[in-house]
Amino acid sequence: MRQWAGATLHRRPESDDGGDLRSMSPRLQAELMQILERTKKIKIERLALEGSLHNVADCRVRRLAQIQVVRSALLGLPREMAPRLTGRDETEIERLLEARIRTLLEDFAKRHAQDDGQTQTEQAGG
Repeated sequence: MRQWAGATLHRRPESDDGGDLRSMSPRLQAELMQILERTKKIKIERLALEGSLHNVADCRVRRLAQIQVVRSALLGLPREMAPRLTGRDETEIERLLEARIRTLLEDFAKRHAQDDGQTQTEQAGG
């Protein structure tokens, strides 16, 4: 982009440094910066139209909701698992807890993948 802008905006003849912005006149610097800013704006607008951009606040709310789901499930483990663990040895308790935690995390991962799939479908207009 800088090469194109430098060639298009006609660098000052005494500039032999290959297009250093500091060697350009203030007017040319301003024009170049304006072109670069317009380019950034157009790129952002294109990404927004394609659905590639997401609202930061919406993403945070969604992530917090997902964290709450995992938190609630993990905090419910003692109440859920205590009756099944009573009287078992340490190895069995560890195995049962690990299996239940893995199941919770796998369920969360599947739900998360489904949520992401639905979100992408909604953004695509489907």
